[in-house]
Amino acid sequence: MSGSRHRRMEAVRLRKENQIYSADEKRALASFNLEERRKRETKILSSFREMVYRKTKGGDKP
Repeated sequence: MSGSRHRRMEAVRLRKENQIYSADEKRALASFNLEERRKRETKILSSFREMVYRKTKGGDKP
């Protein structure tokens, strides 16, 4: 390949590589965000359950 064609092909290859890497990064970030959201929801649900338990436990007392 001539020099200019080689540079052009190299640029195309690098762009393709970066697209693949950015897609992988997006996928990993989405997975991480989903896991963090699940942790946060679990924490909120457990605090609500605890609050409801305290309210119902306290409501039974005379």
